[in-house]
Amino acid sequence: MESLLPSLVMAAVVFALSAFILHKALPKSFVRLADRLPSGPPTVFSVDEVRRRATGLLNQLATELSAADPGAVDRDLYERAGLARSAAERVLDSDRLTDVVGALALSRCGLDDLRIATRQSQTRYRLCFFNPLHDEAGKDVDFRLDAGTVSVPACRRCAADVRKGAKKLDAVPGDKGKPYFLGDDEWAVTGYGALVEDLPTALFRYEQTKQETAS
Repeated sequence: MESLLPSLVMAAVVFALSAFILHKALPKSFVRLADRLPSGPPTVFSVDEVRRRATGLLNQLATELSAADPGAVDRDLYERAGLARSAAERVLDSDRLTDVVGALALSRCGLDDLRIATRQSQTRYRLCFFNPLHDEAGKDVDFRLDAGTVSVPACRRCAADVRKGAKKLDAVPGDKGKPYFLGDDEWAVTGYGALVEDLPTALFRYEQTKQETAS
């Protein structure tokens, strides 16, 4: 073992020197470009796969709602969980990816409300604003939208990409292929719950406003 130590030390020194020389040799523009690349491979968005995940959460929500005693829980949160279930069921079979991701987000929000209502939990699962299919969001990040800069929950990957100014984020694509939050539909307005406190109610009000504007 002792005879290997000098070799290991030498290898480490050679590696460090090589990395330093390579970094110095690369054009600054190339280094800046590398810094702006996404942190990982892009998500392969499959409507059927997202629907499968959303269905699992929705079934869990339905099971826990049936098992809960409405008279022994926080009534407002219990009813909100029921509204989330109904809203998720309405969009689960949609052909639009954004809608099916919405079903997943609604089911997740409903489960959180119900578990807090029944005192099974005191915390909420924070969905990533950019991609609710990613890992749970950690800290909020400042992100610039058309309406101005907003603070949004982001998973570790998306937070890193935003901070380093990555040109392309691994966000849920809208109908035209651009990130969903650049649109003007209900999911862009609510950020899948990241921009509102009560997602089911916000979606209901959005639909009301849309109908009033059309009439």
